[in-house]
Amino acid sequence: MGALRMVRHVRWFEEHVRHPGIRQLIRLIKDLRCREEAFQSLNPWHLELLCHCASVPLHGGEILPVALSYKRVFQLLSAGLFLPGSIGIPDPCEEEEDGIHMLLTASEQDQLAGVAQMILRLLHHGAYREVLAEGGMMPADFRRAQTVGSVKVLPPLSIVTGNNS
Repeated sequence: MGALRMVRHVRWFEEHVRHPGIRQLIRLIKDLRCREEAFQSLNPWHLELLCHCASVPLHGGEILPVALSYKRVFQLLSAGLFLPGSIGIPDPCEEEEDGIHMLLTASEQDQLAGVAQMILRLLHHGAYREVLAEGGMMPADFRRAQTVGSVKVLPPLSIVTGNNS
């Protein structure tokens, strides 16, 4: 990435990400990125734009609370925001028409959507501590079935094969 592009990204971040809730969300997703392989394909700029998109309502208004924004990150990803053929999130600092997710392989995009679906399922069943790896909890393995209370949460199947990655 060129130095001028990085400077534009830093300026955009300083102008648009002033709310402490968005910064907290970025830290939470960066923590998840350290623990989950599927999120490691996202660079910090991807994470910052994704968190901003998840926190800021489309037509103005109040910035969402961190808990809602956290769920919204996974809702956006699991709905296919970064899948092939999706419009994704355009880079606000560049003239490019493609979304920022086009730098990811089809396999990385699919893994990201699948893991986001699993995380969203776990959150809906109340497994917050497992997802956040909080309070000494062992981090959840998002690629394997998890039991939450009396519910068995199954991971989604991958749709990308080795031939089209």
